Amino acid sequence: MARDKEAGGIVIAILIGLYLLVQAFKVMFPFFAVLTVLCFIVAVVLMIHDGGSTASLVAAGAFIVFLILTIISYGIGYGIEQTEIGKTFVDAGEALYDATEEVKEAEELAEDTLKNATIKVIDDLEEQVSDDVKPTYSTIKKIVEVS
Repeated sequence: MARDKEAGGIVIAILIGLYLLVQAFKVMFPFFAVLTVLCFIVAVVLMIHDGGSTASLVAAGAFIVFLILTIISYGIGYGIEQTEIGKTFVDAGEALYDATEEVKEAEELAEDTLKNATIKVIDDLEEQVSDDVKPTYSTIKKIVEVS
């Protein structure tokens, strides 16, 4: 039973990781594409102007590196979703990621509700006590607000 839970957790982590990886590469693709074009332009200008100097070779090398990164980011960011199994994995990861976000939001809402209810109870009790005890309730209320 414990192994099944562990295996399920690993599968969920892999699916969420795959989804986040795809989303990250979708964001990086335009960045790499622009850098590839800029490096190509710089490499061509340097090749024409300097005719094979070290700077033009560095620019050509940067162009090749960014071209490879552009191809990889496109392949992972957009290519995985083109296959049926890849789309299924990404959709499952997205659903799991969205579910974890909803759980986080529900936890935050529950904490806020509990905090507000506690403060209301403290306020109600503070009204019923004598003036010499009220600073204690104010301190407790500040602790609850901060936590």
